[in-house]
Amino acid sequence: MIINDKKNFLDIIAKVLHGLGYSNVKKQENGKDITADKDHVKYIFRCKYDIDAIGAKYIEEFAGNVNGYDKMVYVTNSSFIPAAKNSAESNNIELWDRNVVDRLSIAMHEDIVDEIVEKKKFPVVPVVIAIVLTVAIAFVLWKFVL
Repeated sequence: MIINDKKNFLDIIAKVLHGLGYSNVKKQENGKDITADKDHVKYIFRCKYDIDAIGAKYIEEFAGNVNGYDKMVYVTNSSFIPAAKNSAESNNIELWDRNVVDRLSIAMHEDIVDEIVEKKKFPVVPVVIAIVLTVAIAFVLWKFVL
């Protein structure tokens, strides 16, 4: 299950973290970061949905803007170019690409993406039922009242 849902990417990663036993999972106001705790370690996760591989520039930016956390993790639905991997290694940043996220989500529950996406979908069946009932009532009123 590779995540192909840009709109719900942060929610999906937060759900994965909960499932993996992280506590105090909180999405930050910048819309890119999640903070969490696990085993008395404070984590910050930078989450970036992208169709292209993540470059070193993004890793450097993350490393330069984060203070007060024990561990930094950069998460993407994509992959990392070699320069980004080198930068992450020198800045002690853990990288989670689409393969890592896929393995982690399968290890906990395969249906987590479906669960999040289903909650956000428009309720089609109740709307269709309401329309059919409205048409039926209108037909009955038209047939017997007029």
